[in-house]
Amino acid sequence: MTQRGHTVIATIMVLTGLLFMRVGSIEVQPWDEGLYAMRARAIVEHNVWMDQTPFTIGGLYSSTPPPLPSWAMALSMQALGPSTTSIRLFGLLCSTLAMAMLYLVMRRIVTFEHALVSVVVLASALPWWWYARQGMTEVPLMAFMLTALWASIKLAEGWKWGALVFAAAFGSALLTKMAVSFLPLLFLVPLLVQRRNAVTVALCIGAVIGGLAMAAPWYVNMATIYGDDFLLALTVPQVTHVVEGNAGSLGPLYYVNQLVIAQPLLAAAMVYAAAAVVVRRLLPDAHQTSAISGIAWFVVTMLLFSVSATKNPHYVVMLLPALVPTTTLFVAVVASRMALAPRATFCWAVVMEDPALVPIATLNVAVVPERRASAPTATLELPEVPALKALLPMTTFEPPEVPLNIAFAHHRSRASALIPLRLASILFRAL
Repeated sequence: MTQRGHTVIATIMVLTGLLFMRVGSIEVQPWDEGLYAMRARAIVEHNVWMDQTPFTIGGLYSSTPPPLPSWAMALSMQALGPSTTSIRLFGLLCSTLAMAMLYLVMRRIVTFEHALVSVVVLASALPWWWYARQGMTEVPLMAFMLTALWASIKLAEGWKWGALVFAAAFGSALLTKMAVSFLPLLFLVPLLVQRRNAVTVALCIGAVIGGLAMAAPWYVNMATIYGDDFLLALTVPQVTHVVEGNAGSLGPLYYVNQLVIAQPLLAAAMVYAAAAVVVRRLLPDAHQTSAISGIAWFVVTMLLFSVSATKNPHYVVMLLPALVPTTTLFVAVVASRMALAPRATFCWAVVMEDPALVPIATLNVAVVPERRASAPTATLELPEVPALKALLPMTTFEPPEVPLNIAFAHHRSRASALIPLRLASILFRAL
């Protein structure tokens, strides 16, 4: 294994270790985590793997969500005993899988340094950090979707086993969450549109059928027992109706606000998407199917969630892996336009993450020569980088008096409000 491979593994292990720290010290959180834990306990005590409705709080309302997270919790309880740690183990492992898959996907789009930054950006987002440490469905779903994206990329590269991996990931997504779990089908569109060959088309169709067949037994069983009462859940009432009173006061801008507060660097994805509409050369080439899939994932999910009537803070987790690839593309574009060395790009990303880290980032970036085809060898003086100069006035902040688990607000909130404008200024200056 190369030194870069060791660096990636070490980074993911450190981030996973931080997530595991004191994971069992907080009680089971209401409302969803408790419902999934009750279903898992019912499976352990009564061996009801397909239908836990008679033993859940709320009956069919509680047992309608697909069962894969509860199945995993039940297996963990059987192995480790009933505890908060066993309830949350599956989500933590899925977080590790998501980080690994994100790196593999981004490595096919950008450089090694940028791919590694994307993993840190995802793991440092506050909603991801909060819900990866709970027995919820969003982080596992994102792990399966990233795996499906990676499998579609490998399938485009000619690896036929990618169809089997896609089928397993797609089926697992269907058994984790309803409706939104069909988004992996979006990743196969570039392959079908390009019509590379009949074998690739057949493998794509077979992968979709395999995923549906994997999830079908549970859906058929529940539909047979409960009929229309269960099938109504497939209509996704969250899109047109406010469910359980979860409606954000900001309306369509609710998730924009949540994302910028949770991880300021993600504002780059929104600026990049808006700029690419005007400056078409910012868009990836037609053969870059992985980049196209990532941007399509971001645009579709952002529009879908923004227009939906129901707004939930944990839905932000399902937007994060879609925004990170687009954000990393933005960082790569700006870095290439400004002729920044890879380490300077990492410093730029760190500063965007928290402007208070400007002195630390400056001290930790080595000043090294960089050879480029279009520029002579030169020494990079980091304090002279225009991006850093533009960000220096953002070093002041005030902590908001908002509960952490309600608004995901933290000490970067004041700086976050200015980041979209500064990002736009930096991008167009670079162009």
